[in-house]
Amino acid sequence: MNIRHDYKLVLDFFDWACLRREANLEARCIIVQIAVASKDLKLARDLICAFWTKPNLDFGVSFTHFVDRLIYTYKEWGSDPHVFDIFFQVLIELGMLDEARNNFDRLRISIKVFNEFPQFRGNAPDVVSYSTVINGYCRGGELQKVLKLIQEMQMKGLKPNLYTYNSIILLLCKSGKVDDAEKLGEVDTANELLHEMCGKGLQLNICTYNSLVNGLCKSGNIRQAVKLMEEMEVAGMYPDTITFTTLMDAYCKTGEMVKALELLREMLDKGLQPTVVTFNVLMNGLCMSGMLEDGERLLVWMLEKGIMPNTTTYNSLMKQYCVRNNMRHTTEIYKGMCARGVMPDSNTYNILIKGHCKARNMKEAWFLHKEMVEKGFNLTASSYNSIIKGFFKRKKISEARELFEEMRSKGMAADAEIYNLFVDIIYEEGNMETALELCDEAIENCFFNRTKNKRQ
Repeated sequence: MNIRHDYKLVLDFFDWACLRREANLEARCIIVQIAVASKDLKLARDLICAFWTKPNLDFGVSFTHFVDRLIYTYKEWGSDPHVFDIFFQVLIELGMLDEARNNFDRLRISIKVFNEFPQFRGNAPDVVSYSTVINGYCRGGELQKVLKLIQEMQMKGLKPNLYTYNSIILLLCKSGKVDDAEKLGEVDTANELLHEMCGKGLQLNICTYNSLVNGLCKSGNIRQAVKLMEEMEVAGMYPDTITFTTLMDAYCKTGEMVKALELLREMLDKGLQPTVVTFNVLMNGLCMSGMLEDGERLLVWMLEKGIMPNTTTYNSLMKQYCVRNNMRHTTEIYKGMCARGVMPDSNTYNILIKGHCKARNMKEAWFLHKEMVEKGFNLTASSYNSIIKGFFKRKKISEARELFEEMRSKGMAADAEIYNLFVDIIYEEGNMETALELCDEAIENCFFNRTKNKRQ
């Protein structure tokens, strides 16, 4: 009886057999082949994953056995080359990217030998397998390895597919974290890659364009990003909310609020609905530009449009009112936030604590510190520094000391002024050895680490 075309019967039989004893590798690969041929990719992935998550597997030996069975069962039971793509995807998702790459050539050699079967010829999954490994390296941020594999593909006359092009563009736009010139160069490469895709007639999607717009904005090339957005419309790919929000964010960060607000109007004219992220970008831009009254009007407008502000929205406003030392209005905003059911986060507490310390409201700062600890949030180093200095100014030495020791126990470094204060106190107490140890700690944290960070 030929059961290969009765998918349900095959699965029922496999489940029944597994109840009696564990399926051997060949049986597992047969079901994987049939599942892929039947477009049941989830089951195929689950079966492959179950094999590779077994404890104490020797990767090299297991890889050889698995590939042998996968190729052996391919002819009779599957004939869908995407099975190899899924195989590599599972390895990559399980964190076995390097092992997969090291054994990639072994798989291709095996496939070439297997090409003697007519059913396989012309369908060898070279492009699919290359693309899978490249996509894995893209997710891992391994730019140089990606470029090397692309070069290998070109030498073999193979062309990346659309999904791979998108992954590479996204990686190029995210790369170059150390040097801006390098970053711009990589974004230029991504731009060239985009035009190469167009030249080859590949259908670009909105994610490709948005990735490149984001990369251009982050590299400071806003003019080119705007030009690309115009090219999108010419190509019939209309900018979405993400495209507009990305450009608004770039303008906000350069203080060009007029242009950012013009983009908001253009976005609304096109019938696009801004999200809370869009409003947060604008709120942060307005607040950083000192336009707090406009920020509050934006908050009211959000509520009128039925878009609920989140913690980030309120944090932007509160932070700048704290900078202005207007703690009364900051507290009003905080109460309004809580009244609407928006819960404070760690950033909220750190903003408020530093604000109250600056205004010398140490009782309120201490209360907020206790409350945030109870909720499982942590003070930042700068907040610790602020509250310790605040207690010193109020002559609350025991409270300051308690926080200083708490800060050190968490591996945080105080600033030089605080170290100096405590070195003096400990020296006056007659504890010379502890004072010298604290001096060494201060030199390491405030001098050597700062010098090291500057060099980096």
